[in-house]
Order: sequence, then structure tokens, then C-alpha cells
Amino acid sequence: MGTKNMVKLLMIALLGVVMTISGCAIVASKHKLYDGEVANAVTILSSPTVQVTYIDNRDMGYSFVGQEKEFSVLPGEHTLIIEYADFWSPATGEDEKVVSRPVKLTFTAEPSQTYQLTHERLMTLELSQAFAKKPVFRVKNIVTNNVVDAVFEVSAPKSFVSQFKFETTPEYQFVSDSVVSEPALKGLQIKADVEPVEKNGGLVKTNAGRVEQLQQLWADATQDEKANFLQWITVK
Repeated sequence: MGTKNMVKLLMIALLGVVMTISGCAIVASKHKLYDGEVANAVTILSSPTVQVTYIDNRDMGYSFVGQEKEFSVLPGEHTLIIEYADFWSPATGEDEKVVSRPVKLTFTAEPSQTYQLTHERLMTLELSQAFAKKPVFRVKNIVTNNVVDAVFEVSAPKSFVSQFKFETTPEYQFVSDSVVSEPALKGLQIKADVEPVEKNGGLVKTNAGRVEQLQQLWADATQDEKANFLQWITVK
């Protein structure tokens, strides 16, 4: 191989590295979420700073900043878990990664359309950090050049166990997921709307869970009854 060809190859390799570091989009992988061939399939594109971790509760694998992924799905409603992530180089010269909390995105994909997951342009580290605290995304139909209707839910710090656990997001949960509190018994479903309690012959009638029934019985018990119960539970 001649010297000129060697230099040319080195320049191409260097250009690829520079594009990666500068955050330019790199279509690194394509994911097909259905079997067979579908004529009216839908394409969903992530952006360099929008990482898709789950689609319809299916793990989409690891993504790095600057990578753009392409997902092929069937028409219809889809739920995605996405994050904002970007690298910045402040005056210290050390790269700083800014990542948002996971966001649940739900929208209806029309047949044969292509959608891009985007957000507002962020020019500084400060804007990036502020955006990460309250991320707002857009789902843009590239074919029609319109932003489509979508429902977004920013996750909250995890304080109770969710029925749907995402392996890549163990620190957060979504309020819309059905949940049970940690102090409650496993498998016990806590209802948000508890019907009024009615007494009949000293018994409690309610559609609430067993924990609520016990709490109500304790609240209505006399001091002697509470003392007798505590003595009994100690022996047990």
C-alpha cells in the first residue's frame, strides 16, 4: 500500500473519531420488532441525544451518546422509555455527561410513516442540565413534517415497588404503573379509592385491602383491647 493511500485511510479514520466525539449522528443499529414482512411498517428514529431503552416493554439494548437507532414497528399505539443524554466539555476540560430521568412516551403510529424523537436545541451545559431536570420531547412525523400528539410521563425517584421493572432504570418508577407500597404484604393490591367503612355487629365491611381493615380495627379499639392485642402478638 502506498504512502498516499495510507494517509488517506488514516484521515478517514480520524474523521470518524472526530464525528463521534462531536456528537454527530451515527446510525449504528436497526431493530425490527415484528416477524415477517409488513408493507405498511412504521419507522421510529432516535436522535443523537435521545436514547431509547424500551419499546413496548422490550429491551432495546445499550446506546451511547451520538448514536442514532432505527426501529421498525407495526402501526398502532406504542409505549417507549427514553432518556436525554449528552456530553459536555466545560472549562475544566473534563467531559461531563448529563442524563435525564427516564421518560415514558406513548403515541399512535400511522401506517408507512417515519417518526423522529427530538427535543429543543441545547447550546450550553447550563441549558442541558436544566432540560435534564424537566425533559420535554417531540415526536415528529418526517413524512408530513408535523409534530404528532403524544403522552409523556417523567419518572419519579423510586420509593415503592413497581409491577413493571426496567432493568436499565432501577432508580426510577412511573406513577401510571400499578404499584404496591413496601410496607404492604407482597401480592396485596392497594386500591386508591377506598369505600367508606360500615360496622355491622362489631365487624368491618369494606372493599379495602387487609392492611386498611387492620388499621381501622386498631383505630376503633379501646385501650384495654389494644393492650390485650399487644400482649397476644408478643406471645405469638
